[in-house]
Amino acid sequence: MSDEIIDVGIDPGLQGAICELQFPNIISITDMPLFEIEVSNRDRDIVNSFEFAQIMKAIAAKKNVSVGIEHLWSFGSGEAERMSKTKLFSFAMSYGKIIGCIEDLGISHNYWAPKEWQGEVKALAGKDG
Repeated sequence: MSDEIIDVGIDPGLQGAICELQFPNIISITDMPLFEIEVSNRDRDIVNSFEFAQIMKAIAAKKNVSVGIEHLWSFGSGEAERMSKTKLFSFAMSYGKIIGCIEDLGISHNYWAPKEWQGEVKALAGKDG
């Protein structure tokens, strides 16, 4: 394995993902693991903490890993106010579970603004930024 740093970007939303990058290459992009729960007679998706922790353990076992989590305060221009209470609660719950897993595993991490890593991923994947 190379001594180069592997960057890991985490988009904590229910439609988010875990992306491993070793610039200029994408190593992997994994959809956020989810499972369904029933709330008020409706099925709702929630982050699967166990599967997320397993993915992060495997990543953390590699040398020179830098983990960045899209930070919650990245909501700007009233984005949080435009979200329904249910979606905002769901995002905050997912965010808390992800942070809890990472900290419980003892993985050091930073908080990144979405533009800091998502633009790079889209550029590497050949998509518009």
